[in-house]
Amino acid sequence: MKRTGLIIGLILLVFAMAGCTAHDMAQMSQNAGEAAYKRGDYKCAIDNFKKAINQAPNRSLSAWRVEKLGDAYFKMGNYKDAIDAYKQCLKRTYIGEFWDKYPNYRGKIASNIVASYKALKDLDSASLYMEQLITKDRITPITFGSWAIYI
Repeated sequence: MKRTGLIIGLILLVFAMAGCTAHDMAQMSQNAGEAAYKRGDYKCAIDNFKKAINQAPNRSLSAWRVEKLGDAYFKMGNYKDAIDAYKQCLKRTYIGEFWDKYPNYRGKIASNIVASYKALKDLDSASLYMEQLITKDRITPITFGSWAIYI
């Protein structure tokens, strides 16, 4: 596992020296994170998703990277960090262009948060969070669409 991380790090260094943009570097880290996620190496995936987020911190573009970070935490059973990542993802989707283009995406992320609370067996927080989303945020039961989770 460490060897894979070293190889990926060396590849990223070579591309950095070759004049790649921050976006290119972030995309390579994201790809490495997705590959690690697919093979079940969630620790490596988390490290790479964090790199991708830091390399290109554009809020709307990094929403998917933060979601993937939350997914990796969830798979590891680290539900509190998953909740934090998913909430950060929601903050990044408040940008008008993103919201207008992907209105149901927020419902999907909100459902992931509720699922994380449920995994912690914290149904009170899950219910309160769902209520907050519906009453204070711009998420409606319709926005949840097929992502809805019933408590």
